[in-house]
Amino acid sequence: MKTKPAITAVISAIALALAIAGCSSASHNMRDINPIVIPDGLTQRETAAAVVNTIIQRKIIPASGKSPKSEWAGIVDGLLDARVWNYNSQYGEGSTRTTRTLQGWYVESISNDVVTLGFKNRDYYMSVRFQPESTMLVPKIVVSENLKQKGDSIHQSAIKWLSNISTQIRISLGYISVLKSQTLAEPVTVPRRE
Repeated sequence: MKTKPAITAVISAIALALAIAGCSSASHNMRDINPIVIPDGLTQRETAAAVVNTIIQRKIIPASGKSPKSEWAGIVDGLLDARVWNYNSQYGEGSTRTTRTLQGWYVESISNDVVTLGFKNRDYYMSVRFQPESTMLVPKIVVSENLKQKGDSIHQSAIKWLSNISTQIRISLGYISVLKSQTLAEPVTVPRRE
């Protein structure tokens, strides 16, 4: 069966238009990235520790016998210690299939309580800075590769990956907030009934 050149040209033009429309709709405005609410009572340093703990997923068990304030400061300092997050974000604790390799996220740097996370998935890469501002943790995509970042626009997959890690950070912030309140809580004495 022979097709006419005009019909072939029309079909080709429609396919090209659909491909172009599909590519342009795959971008998203980076101004629409939602900030993350920081729970009341967390400092910027504790917020940074929560972001790091999102990646290394360390179970924190307060030791008994120490003063609660010094113990809490030690927990936060331990999470922000480069020897901890650098090793764990790259290799994980005792596992070859780590959170980093499963999710693609790892800690790139910590500076002045601002945490920068990297994301790598095949040929895609982005660096996201999480900066505390008042009561919000504001994520900002600093740089990306192969995600069509132009001005305030980026591929929608980057927004999806950022949304997923933001959800995990919210969970970690809640965990750190509860842990802090439990660690620093004054012991309650219940009177005995006689």
